[in-house]
Amino acid sequence: MKSRLTITIITCVAIVIATFTLSQSTKNNPVPQPQVTILATTTEIVTPIPSDPAMFVRGITFTRDPYRIFITQEGEDAAYADFTYTKQNVIQSGPYAGYVQVLATRTYDGPSMEGAGVFAFLTKDFKTFLVSKKYNFAATSYELFNQDVVVGVVDYAESHPAQLLYAGLKYNRAEIYQKTEYVNGYKGARLFKFGSLYAYAEDAVYQDQNTAQYIQGTSRLLVEDPYGVIFAYTKEMKDEFGVVFDSSDFVNFTNGYTSYGDAIPAACGMPVGNKVLKNINDGDLERVTATKNGLELYALKNKNHPLYHAQYARKVGEQKDYFLSVNSDYSKVPSFAEYIAKNPILIYGDTWGRWNMVGEFEYKLDGGCGKPVIYLYPEKAMDVSVSFGKSVKLTTDIPTYGNGWKVEAQPDGTLIDLQKEKTDCATIDTAKVGSEYAKEACAVGIYPYIYWAGDVISRYPVAHEGFVVAKKDLKSTLIEKLSTIGLSAKESADMLEYWYPYLLKKDFAYYRLTFFQNKEMNTFLPMNVSPKPDTVVRVFLDWEGLNEKVSIKPQVLNRIERKGFTLVEWGGLKK
Repeated sequence: MKSRLTITIITCVAIVIATFTLSQSTKNNPVPQPQVTILATTTEIVTPIPSDPAMFVRGITFTRDPYRIFITQEGEDAAYADFTYTKQNVIQSGPYAGYVQVLATRTYDGPSMEGAGVFAFLTKDFKTFLVSKKYNFAATSYELFNQDVVVGVVDYAESHPAQLLYAGLKYNRAEIYQKTEYVNGYKGARLFKFGSLYAYAEDAVYQDQNTAQYIQGTSRLLVEDPYGVIFAYTKEMKDEFGVVFDSSDFVNFTNGYTSYGDAIPAACGMPVGNKVLKNINDGDLERVTATKNGLELYALKNKNHPLYHAQYARKVGEQKDYFLSVNSDYSKVPSFAEYIAKNPILIYGDTWGRWNMVGEFEYKLDGGCGKPVIYLYPEKAMDVSVSFGKSVKLTTDIPTYGNGWKVEAQPDGTLIDLQKEKTDCATIDTAKVGSEYAKEACAVGIYPYIYWAGDVISRYPVAHEGFVVAKKDLKSTLIEKLSTIGLSAKESADMLEYWYPYLLKKDFAYYRLTFFQNKEMNTFLPMNVSPKPDTVVRVFLDWEGLNEKVSIKPQVLNRIERKGFTLVEWGGLKK
């Protein structure tokens, strides 16, 4: 490889597995005592007994909490919560000698907390536990715990740091990899080791074979500790949505775009990073520019390369009907030749001798999460606030999101916008499918539901089950499955009004339909809702067009019975 970037490692991350904040009880007693905050003063820590290693299977996932640590949220089916417990090690010395470190992850069963919660515990007997303040633990998490079991709070060091610095680059800790089968599908080659941790490449899986043959993975790292716990780490970008370079970074490069980031972003879910290539040789490339700090950048010589076509399809071709409404600064939809004339794909070598790809990040996409809507049904009129638990790049928000929606919700679902001044009714395009009602609703500040679209900074769920149906059975299947899940006739009709014509227009002989429900959506896109709903029904349509019928494991749908204050959300994948 020619002119690859060489970076010297300027720092190492030292990981201390067992460092504790200690205090002395008195000057006459020099033996340090653990600093423990007792949660339930009426409960004493039971007499320690030796831990039994046979109690643990590394990485085992429980669909119920076997140690009764967590309290399942009211109004939710407990099956929505997955629990993974991993033994870290047995502490050999100090005031915690004999305690076992345990890392627990919990996929939440409600919308009002963020994704997969990560908690670290100490225990001697697996009957009572001390919880660490590290990872995602915060004071508001006390309500999650069964305080007869979780009896105290301590400080001790985490195995995975919040940020690591390697080869002069900063990486920030992102989501945890909870499921063993998920890790096996994405963990690539080992890249380096520091302390007791190993860093691996993140491989990618693409259904489109023209794209898959050239993309190995992403620039994110998967960092694993000796006990099999893995966190993804994301390299710091210019902004939270993944811009790596802008035009001011380049030398003598006047024909390019204003910003460069993920060349082929996934629809709806977009974990921050750029693509790592395979099957690309030095001879395939031509030098086009360099950054001001000396990083050489190349482009593909073959202007008809499948990667160019894949990027054009994702950024322009898939949204030709609404490209101009999203990109209002442009007067025409660019042709393929016009698009690649500005070198939309740039390639550079990274620390580990791999070709990395970035592409045009200037054009906006009409959200891959297409028209999710949120209904709110309180038992009596009440003010409700709704916000996202992860970053979302919004392309539509009716009414305007701002820092969150604030509405007065009525029992019949009518929503009165309490921030009416934030929404400019003149900017609403009623010619856009799905927004026909919105300008009239905006004028009076009263809406039938909250409507948003955009892309989420989160890995999109993987569909392993579903239903394959012929085109002629598409509508009846959608009606049947939505009814099974528990949507009302009106909610189903609203969803079909938008999604059935959209799917029909794609004109496939068969369709694979998968319905992500609370479990997947609470992890992919958690929401903060106050007051907390008693019942939550979230459904998101994932689909794939097929030219011939294929087999797939049938999906078992979860029916949720409504009681009390109810939130309903539906949406689907736009591609």
